[in-house]
Amino acid sequence: MQPRLNHTWDDIEARLRSKGSSPEMIEHFRRCIDFHTFAAPGLLVGVFMVDYALELLNPPSGEKIYAVCETTKCLPDALQVVAHSTTGNHRLRVIPIGKFAITVNRPAETPLVDGIRVFVDGEKIGRYPTFALWYTKDPLFDPRTRGAALLDEIVDAGRDLLSYERVRV
Repeated sequence: MQPRLNHTWDDIEARLRSKGSSPEMIEHFRRCIDFHTFAAPGLLVGVFMVDYALELLNPPSGEKIYAVCETTKCLPDALQVVAHSTTGNHRLRVIPIGKFAITVNRPAETPLVDGIRVFVDGEKIGRYPTFALWYTKDPLFDPRTRGAALLDEIVDAGRDLLSYERVRV
């Protein structure tokens, strides 16, 4: 079992507030952490990813969102909690190809629909050295000694770790 990463919800909430996160965004983090049962780094990045994707997609309030997640690790939980896309309601597909990426789209009557793909950008992670060690699975990353720094870097980076592309699904 991987060691927990040395931050309580109060620590994360304080850091989010200090970065100017909206009450809605803070609530997304709280609900996702409760659902996932702890503040996993991939989950935290995932909350930023889903929020960014939904902002870019700009669906009307209450519209059903469909999603594809390219990893099984942590990221699907952010889609389930924030976008209400689950495997159970058939609006989430998890395709484990090893990419930390999601694609979201609105409902469509046609075989193809425009979507937004958000992903961790490998060219941007160098700005965040602890995150880069964790993300690349570098043996120098030790969650016992760098866990708190990792969570801080993720919150500090927010969307700066991410890029997006418009896609057809």
